Amino acid sequence: MTAKKSKKIQRNILSTILDLSLNSKIHLKELFLRFYSTLIFIFYDYFLYFFYKFIQFASKKAEKK
Repeated sequence: MTAKKSKKIQRNILSTILDLSLNSKIHLKELFLRFYSTLIFIFYDYFLYFFYKFIQFASKKAEKK
């Protein structure tokens, strides 16, 4: 997944959570739980992306040797 597409997905998720909280008057505790679970998802996504790029870089470097 490209970084641009990932950021767009993250913005959509956060805006959806905000819309849900405003429209259905979700309790603050539930809003924070949704927000933090989204943050965990975002950081996990970035972790996988950078880990994948690191493995790619390491394998290319090993092929050159």
